[in-house]
Amino acid sequence: MKRSQLEWCRILQATLTALDSTPTTSVWGTPLRLSSPHAALANGTQVQGFELDDVHRQGVLHVGAVTLPALIAVAESHADLTGEEFLTAAVAGYEIGPRVGRCMGQEHIGQGWHSGATLGVYSAAAGASRALRLSAHETVHALGIAGTKRPG
Repeated sequence: MKRSQLEWCRILQATLTALDSTPTTSVWGTPLRLSSPHAALANGTQVQGFELDDVHRQGVLHVGAVTLPALIAVAESHADLTGEEFLTAAVAGYEIGPRVGRCMGQEHIGQGWHSGATLGVYSAAAGASRALRLSAHETVHALGIAGTKRPG
């Protein structure tokens, strides 16, 4: 079964489709299009569907699950990227989240936190910032805003 067809993915897709009025971004493995934030949420949920995604062990983070849905949503709806620009933006996301995770330490997970929510926002913001060609100053603000949106 495709991840996009898992029961909880279908429920999320249906809920977001009912809420959405600006379908600009693809939902992987389906013909659906949703707004960028909703597609990123649906795609990120599907990535984590079987917990078979990548992991940065020292940074305690499934980096691709948080970086790529946000980055691809930006690339499909807001930024015309070359392959090199896309990969550079992905590298930005893959660098930042695990660095924050290393600062938090392994006990972060042991205390019951889910790193995708607490650290992943930094990966997503870094990748999206690079894709949007934000300045260093704007990127700092994007990372700060991301930090205020995480749980905890």
